[in-house]
Order: sequence, then C-alpha cells, then structure tokens
Amino acid sequence: MSKREQDKEARRRAILDAAKKIFAAKGFHNTSVSDIVQEVGIAQGTFYLYFDDKKAIFSEIVDSLTERLFKLITIQDIKEVKSISDIEAGVDRISTPLISFFQENRDLGKIFLREAVGTGLGFDEKINQFYDRVTDVGVHYTEHFRKQGIIGGDYDARIAMTFLIGGAQMIIYRWVTDGLDVSEEDIVNSVKELCLKMFR
Repeated sequence: MSKREQDKEARRRAILDAAKKIFAAKGFHNTSVSDIVQEVGIAQGTFYLYFDDKKAIFSEIVDSLTERLFKLITIQDIKEVKSISDIEAGVDRISTPLISFFQENRDLGKIFLREAVGTGLGFDEKINQFYDRVTDVGVHYTEHFRKQGIIGGDYDARIAMTFLIGGAQMIIYRWVTDGLDVSEEDIVNSVKELCLKMFR
C-alpha cells in the first residue's frame, strides 16, 4: 500500500471513529455530518469523499459491528463438544470476550443496543437479521447436542434460544447504557448458569 493509500485509509478510520463517538452520544437523528467533521477536524467536503451521507457511515458501522459480534458468538467448534462440561467451557469461551468487547467498546454498544433500533431507516432489519443468525446457530447447537445425547429436554429450541438471547441482550443493554451495577464476571457467570440450566 502506497503512502497516499495509507493516508486515505487512516483518514477514513478517523472519520469512522469520530462518527461512532458522536452517534453514541447524540443518537442517529440528532447527529449531523457537521458534528462528525468538527469532531475529526476536517472540512465537510472531505467527508463526502469517503461517505455519501450520515446514513451511509452509520450503516457501515452497524454492518461491521454485527459481523464482529457474530464472529465472537460463533467461535465455538461444535465438534469439540462431547459433554456438559464442554458446553460450560464453550459458554465461557463465548461470553467472556463478548462481555469484554462491550466493556471496552461502550460507544459501539450504545449504537448496537440503542441507536440502531427505531431509526426507521432499515437498521432495525439489520439488527433483526443479526439476532436471527445467532438464534439459528443456537438452535443448531441445541439440536446437535440432543442428538448426541449430551443434553435432554423437550422444550422448543427456538423459543428457548430467543428467551436466552433476549435476556442476555437486556442485561448488556442495562449495563452499557444505564450503568447497571454489576461486574463483567457477574454477567458471564449468570449467563453461563442460565445456559447450563436450560441444557440440563
């Protein structure tokens, strides 16, 4: 990559970082392109060399975020799971970095959990598609574990996964946006315990 290309990429990242900060603080509708360029310290025309409008940059932030989260959530190799203790270790392997991600990226957490919902600009659909993908993975895992005789239960796997994901989402939402007074460890242990109770 040439020096010029490196400079362009660095400028683009700076604009994205500034946008994340402003969107998290002011919300999508209350943020203007002027707010973003003022934060990053560039001319307004420079912004439009990289993004069409604030919807375009917000969309890129949401798309990138959902992919990062999906990779964190689906890190477990289903073939490695042979017992309940493997499930416990797997839940730990997923939930610990996931909670740490939101702890270290609270601006992104606010965008994902609060600002991307209810904008009326198609972002709700992006978030719903993310949750559908995660639910599908959870259902696949649950049905696989049943067939292998690792877990029992005659509950509906999709309903159970929707309940579990919704509960985890609300806990993280309160923690990130409202300052819920719990530790990362408390959240991880609670989510792990709920998962294990469901699988037993």
